[in-house]
Amino acid sequence: MLISESRSVPADGQLAASESTEIISRVPGDLFRAMGMIYLHIRRGSSREALARQLCAQLDAIGVRYHLRSIKRHLSGDVATIPLSVQAAMRDLLLRNNGMQTWRDIEFALWSTGQSVTQERRRPAYVATQRIIPLVELCLTLNLKRSRRSLAVDLSRRLRNHGVKINVNLLQVSLGGRQSSARREILDELLELLSKQGIGSEAEALVRWKHLAEDIAEYTQVRKLQAASQLVELALAWKIVAHEPSSRRLANMLRCRLMERGLDLGLHRIQAALDGKAKTVRVGLIAEMEFLLDGLLPNGKDLKQAAAEVISHPARLVDLCWVQAPPITILAQRWLAERPEASMRQLAIRLAKTAQVMGYTTSHNTIQPILGGFKKKTRGFVYRAMLKQFPNHIEQVPAEHVLPCYWLGAVLPLVRATQSDLRSKPVAISPVGFQTATPRPLTAHSSSRISERHTDLSPRYRTPR
Repeated sequence: MLISESRSVPADGQLAASESTEIISRVPGDLFRAMGMIYLHIRRGSSREALARQLCAQLDAIGVRYHLRSIKRHLSGDVATIPLSVQAAMRDLLLRNNGMQTWRDIEFALWSTGQSVTQERRRPAYVATQRIIPLVELCLTLNLKRSRRSLAVDLSRRLRNHGVKINVNLLQVSLGGRQSSARREILDELLELLSKQGIGSEAEALVRWKHLAEDIAEYTQVRKLQAASQLVELALAWKIVAHEPSSRRLANMLRCRLMERGLDLGLHRIQAALDGKAKTVRVGLIAEMEFLLDGLLPNGKDLKQAAAEVISHPARLVDLCWVQAPPITILAQRWLAERPEASMRQLAIRLAKTAQVMGYTTSHNTIQPILGGFKKKTRGFVYRAMLKQFPNHIEQVPAEHVLPCYWLGAVLPLVRATQSDLRSKPVAISPVGFQTATPRPLTAHSSSRISERHTDLSPRYRTPR
């Protein structure tokens, strides 16, 4: 069976006004079969097959090719729904060859022969998604904190209460307009939800939808998906310029700004996107990240170029990375061994002040457990602050002490090989130091001095002498 509708089918009086301009693919076959019974009642010498042949000829005249057996199955009731063009052909056949002039004559004939069909049985089971999309957009715009997914979940629950079971994923596809038709019950439930906003009918909803066209366009634009790589680069540039390594704090700032615009994203989702753990993100999230970074850069500077320049320095990126804390503990033990009059508390205060000079904010109460060996990892700027405590220091953090992270390999190809080696071969921390080719404060000291003064490297704080 091949159907190709070359022109719009005139709407009959039983269809809603909003459906008069749309071609509904299929409608219930009750009215079609009732009109067929009227035709056979008026022409008593005719048969069902003769009626089917006339319908085929009628459809062929308007450019719709239909098989005879399919028409006969529609007449017998073996198929629950029929194309609207087939129903229109039956109506035209009655009006043209049986002395009827208007639809009212057909309705009277149906009533007089006991073949009347209720309005509920005439309504199409499916409607075009072009009617649903404006209602969905209006519903989401009037409820800014609601997403299409949450709307699909709510509709699925409401439909289940009415005995209609539709999977949430399939329902979300229908709400997104990626199907040509959808169940009529979805349209009815959307109108029920909009009635709580003071919208009483579909016609009112369309008027309101056109009135809020700009707001709807902004809502749609903000929620479009885009590759997350741009967000990661902007976030790294902001962290470097603002000297803020915490993705959690940045995520909280972004979430507050998005909430002001009516976009409710979870804090964990935003943080995962900033850390490079998401493939796509909302355009609105990127826009807010650009706004935050633009506020820290000089006026008139290109944002994309400035971000690329900022993240092009590996040393500044390592400040944001997680690094191993045991090497810092060993460096602290060496520094204290060279200064018997100093305490670990004093060293922690010294490191906090050094980090403050570097532009970072931290507390000596946070640093002291790292020096004492209570922590397994810390930020790279703490490591670099520790290196600054030694004369003729080298500020570069050893690459083998940088822990793997999601975003570092993406924006810093130079350390991608190092990250892969680190995942395959864990670094062994020796209590007497590290053997490296380049002399560093961590490896230049004599292991005998540490073993002589601090044979026990268990976490403890030193008391001043």
